[in-house]
Amino acid sequence: MIKPPPDFRKDIKPGKVFMSWDITYKCNYKCSYCHYGGAKDAGEPCETAYPGVERWIEIWKDIYGRYGSCQIHLVGGEPFCYPDFIRLIRAISEIHTWECSTNLFWDPDELIGRISPGRARIGVSYHPEFVSFDEFLFKTRKLKAAGFEVWANYVAYPSILVGMEECKQKFNEIGVSMSILPFRGEYGGRTYPEAFTEEERALLRRLGTEPWTQKSLDFAFDEKQQQTKHKKCRMGQMYAKITPTGDAIGCCTPGAVYLGNVIKGTFALLDEPVSCSQEKCPCWKCMLVDSEEKWCSHWVVPPDGRCER
Repeated sequence: MIKPPPDFRKDIKPGKVFMSWDITYKCNYKCSYCHYGGAKDAGEPCETAYPGVERWIEIWKDIYGRYGSCQIHLVGGEPFCYPDFIRLIRAISEIHTWECSTNLFWDPDELIGRISPGRARIGVSYHPEFVSFDEFLFKTRKLKAAGFEVWANYVAYPSILVGMEECKQKFNEIGVSMSILPFRGEYGGRTYPEAFTEEERALLRRLGTEPWTQKSLDFAFDEKQQQTKHKKCRMGQMYAKITPTGDAIGCCTPGAVYLGNVIKGTFALLDEPVSCSQEKCPCWKCMLVDSEEKWCSHWVVPPDGRCER
């Protein structure tokens, strides 16, 4: 195992470097509400880079050598559609902790026994258009029983609001929290989330009891947004978003600082926090300096990662 550098940012909140890795925007599902899937305004997924598993292992070893063990959030698209994905995350797990957002189309037995549950968190996204809830719950329960930290996601799309409450109850019965993701986009000639009725908003508020869901709803309904322009932020210093082509940026907002390309070897995090250029940052979990109490609770890691702090 590579020896980490003497100072690998563990004393800077949130305690370790976080990465969102959009490994691919391709997906085997075409959900009506997905901008990379079946939504009316869906575009073609951008190019996905395939440098090979060995090259990815070199890349993540190099990042470990410079910044220590990171927490990597694998998203897409569907991460498990990426070629040789299990082998890739097995190798990554040796030096980094990770989590993923997945539609769970795959067999959990492919993961169980191959990855230490202490190294991973798994967010399972239920999509009623493509899978029965019983099948999805069975797979979720299997991962939970194997010791993985699991949470569930449910998109609050107008046509599937009915049934959302029952799903949340059944997830709760097996010890899995369900995050509610308010739909953004066009449906029935109306623009959401603005078009949610007061009754629908009340339903989402009643079911969205987790702190991260509450904050997500605040932003969706344009409530409690904070002024961020010119405030110092550690996004780019303690966080990076990596695209399917390997390009890395400091955050998701327009004009985010470019951090180089991980595949080409030009990637580097910022040495210091920078001033936010957004009047009101659309991200409630942005790492504003001196406001750590508002966002630190979001940046969590698997059990093994917590021991490293």
